[in-house]
Amino acid sequence: MGSSRLLSMNMPAVVKKGLMGSLTSGGGDSYPDGLCDDANGINSNITLIQNLADLTPTITDDFSSASNWNLDSTTTISSNALNFEIDGSGGINQTNNGYRTLTSSVSNSFWTMEFKLTISNYTASGNTDQNTLYIGLTDTADALNNSQDFLGLAISGNSGSEYICISRDSGQPADAPTPTGASFSRSVQAETVYVRMIRNSSTLEISLFSDADFSTLLETQTQSISGTVQNLDNIQFLTLHGNTTGSPELDGKVENLEIFDGVVGGDVKVGSGCYSFNGTDSEVNCGSASDWEFLNDKSTDWSIAFWAINKQGTTTNAKNILATVDNGGSSDGLGIDTRTSQGVRVFFQFDNGSKSGTVTWNSVIPTSTTEWFHLSFVCNASAEEVSLYKNGSLVSTQSVGGDGIGSGGQTDSPLCLGARVDTYYYEMFLDDMLLATRKLTTDEISDLADGNAVSTLSDKSGIVAYYNFDSTTSTDGTANRLQNEACP
Repeated sequence: MGSSRLLSMNMPAVVKKGLMGSLTSGGGDSYPDGLCDDANGINSNITLIQNLADLTPTITDDFSSASNWNLDSTTTISSNALNFEIDGSGGINQTNNGYRTLTSSVSNSFWTMEFKLTISNYTASGNTDQNTLYIGLTDTADALNNSQDFLGLAISGNSGSEYICISRDSGQPADAPTPTGASFSRSVQAETVYVRMIRNSSTLEISLFSDADFSTLLETQTQSISGTVQNLDNIQFLTLHGNTTGSPELDGKVENLEIFDGVVGGDVKVGSGCYSFNGTDSEVNCGSASDWEFLNDKSTDWSIAFWAINKQGTTTNAKNILATVDNGGSSDGLGIDTRTSQGVRVFFQFDNGSKSGTVTWNSVIPTSTTEWFHLSFVCNASAEEVSLYKNGSLVSTQSVGGDGIGSGGQTDSPLCLGARVDTYYYEMFLDDMLLATRKLTTDEISDLADGNAVSTLSDKSGIVAYYNFDSTTSTDGTANRLQNEACP
């Protein structure tokens, strides 16, 4: 079963910088023009997402033995997978339970749980509000009751057959529950789905996928978490609440459980990691302002390329993907930000912010919060033109309007990713970013948009920074840092 994880970082924004001539990255690639700014500052609330397909989970279970489970007399477990089978004769009560105590509590902040869920038959009848199965983690080795904390998935007949993302502090649901939480639009039916539960510090996110690789998303729902939901140390799959009215039936099984403790799963585009920016208070500051003067100088061509996911959905003005201009009105530098109508803008400010040049493209950024897209910006500085490529194809080449591009590299701030120095935050995933003091060729842009890493480019001249977002530790072992792969 493929898995990913996401690790929360709380990091001080400390930056140091040096400049070297000919550089070689840790992977042995020569970057003759790279900046040695390998200790870029990551502030709090940056999240590292890592692909864990080859990593052993903290807890696994294929449910091959019923002896692993504490069961009441009415629960049935098959020999090869956890099986929840209630006959159609009305034999449902509020004490059907199967639970297993973990070797230790999972994290109170971050974990991922994945499993295969097969529903072979689901018939809701009678008092359908109470035909409910809970699958998740609890804080006590007991049946689901009023004193338990619980995070997980409900399969309910409430308001029609539905999946529900459940987060509850002790007290809800009660003995005859109507589950409350974030309801899926997808109806419960005879089907097989692959479930990923992601516990963040303040939310539970549950996603349903149609495949074992967790690559084809069906739907995602998110529910807020009370700060007192903690100390979860029991897997609880079989708590079925209902009554004996009519002939309800819910048959199926749960298989291939994996729990990654202390981590959260997510999607990675290139390599083994990417960064998540929360749109509220997360940013990365790279190098010094002087490193990025070429981005606001009409004598120097440049290129910027990266992969992103627009986690914000509908775009609004002035959410910064990156900027070397601070948040003051008299600041100088460059910025790339979002606009309404799913637009994106490159802007230049100079002469103490009294002059500016802009170029804008509409209908570029997807509204999907799960779709990776690739953008390449190529600046012909002397002509004061910027070309935008989306997913390898040219959108258009436009002249910079207004006052054009500045002279002399007027820049007031280090390169800031995900914000404009403590403001105008953008909620996004970011992966495999390149900044260069030359124009990328169309072939190079196509190669990057095909999913090839920047490190695979044959011509590395002019590349001053390459951020693969695979780690938060630089090659010299310094923790909590974004490594510039163009620097050893």
